Amino acid sequence: MVNVIPGYGPTAGAAIARHMDVDKVAFTGSSEVGQLVSVMAAESNLKRTTLELGGKSPNIVLADCDCEYITNCTRTVCTICNLAALWFSQR
Repeated sequence: MVNVIPGYGPTAGAAIARHMDVDKVAFTGSSEVGQLVSVMAAESNLKRTTLELGGKSPNIVLADCDCEYITNCTRTVCTICNLAALWFSQR
């Protein structure tokens, strides 16, 4: 089961990371906050964590995607923002 809980880190995020009935936490964000999440997870029930830290700009590409469209979108975003550093693909 996956639950996405929207909210601010100091309230919602900290409550999830510390809660004894939560078995796993996944966090994407800064290294500084990831370290806090890791400590809270360990101090509660030593829950498993998945941390994607440091702004890797992940892109997820599924097998049924329109590859030409995704390539054009990525180029447009990259010129405005920054180059995607991490790709996940089903292919």
